[in-house]
Amino acid sequence: MFEVPVLVLPLICVLAILLSVAVVIELRTDRIPNWLNLAGVFSGLVLMIFDHQWALHLTGFVVGFAIGIFLLGKGYASAGFSKLLIAIGTVTGPVIPLISLIVGCLLMILGYYYSKLRKRRENTFDVPEELEHPDQELENQRNRRGLIKGSLFLSFTTILGLLILFQPWK
Repeated sequence: MFEVPVLVLPLICVLAILLSVAVVIELRTDRIPNWLNLAGVFSGLVLMIFDHQWALHLTGFVVGFAIGIFLLGKGYASAGFSKLLIAIGTVTGPVIPLISLIVGCLLMILGYYYSKLRKRRENTFDVPEELEHPDQELENQRNRRGLIKGSLFLSFTTILGLLILFQPWK
């Protein structure tokens, strides 16, 4: 994946800084700022100039863009998540965005089956609208929010992807 071994450490540092700042900002504000995503894309372009792997970085940009737009269009991800995926793809190439997509699909499938099993065990019934508490709708909206932040998910899948690529156990 990375033809210039000298640039592997700067690449990992850029990813660590990008994802750490994204996690901290998203936990505080529930947003991933555009300036951070642009910094990630420009970092990928700078790495592309130094390691001469134009096709790798541009393919990562295109794959990150395609996956990000698909997830954004379907309503599975926010715009900040999609743009951060593009930045990560530009820095690392197409492998990390693809691993993010695969892990995301597996987690959605597991979540679907878990919710089916959970509903089967619970005795649920519909509460008539007259008996519902006025704050119940607000509580339901809070429960529908994602359990994990987009930047945390991308951090997890990026670490997983780097472990698969570099295989430090060998």
